Amino acid sequence: MCPSLKRQSMAVAVVLAALVLMVGNAWAQARKTVVSCSANSATGDVTADYQIKGVGDENLCVVTSTTFTARCACRNNGGNCPSDVNKQALDIEVAEGDVAEPRNGQISTTAFGGDSASQVLAAPTDADCADALDCPGGQTAILAEAVVGVVTVTVFDDFDLADTTSCTGNPPAIRGPISCTPSPTVVTFDPDCAALFD
Repeated sequence: MCPSLKRQSMAVAVVLAALVLMVGNAWAQARKTVVSCSANSATGDVTADYQIKGVGDENLCVVTSTTFTARCACRNNGGNCPSDVNKQALDIEVAEGDVAEPRNGQISTTAFGGDSASQVLAAPTDADCADALDCPGGQTAILAEAVVGVVTVTVFDDFDLADTTSCTGNPPAIRGPISCTPSPTVVTFDPDCAALFD
């Protein structure tokens, strides 16, 4: 075998070995992580739960986040939203960071048998719409509908405490972001007014 062909064969073997290691590591990390999320059909609030293994024994900061799209409209005293001119869609980012204490090398919420509480992301309200939408006299800004974006869960070992249980993570993350699509993804509070956005 000529020397150049031998070097090429060695290079291909090294690349294949690295690829196998990367795929194997991604598969192992995926097996160690479970995330679930759902949106409350009455309020739009999102609840996220997780079980993340192989994280050691030091306290960690788990940050759950999403972007809500608030579909705001002006409703009159008769309960109608008379004009699609008086509407606005707002993107509102919400994040919640909680300190998690590992047990046996894993962190998990009570839904998965752990010690941490579920993380709840509060949906927009009529007040958010009132701050952003200027309605004519005799009309009130309302949240007609909330669209829930993809929820992400990210774990940090370097973080700042807001108080004894809340935190803000400092990149880089040791795990994540891990994505979860909540159900339902659209929560309608006023179907007639929400129809202005169709």
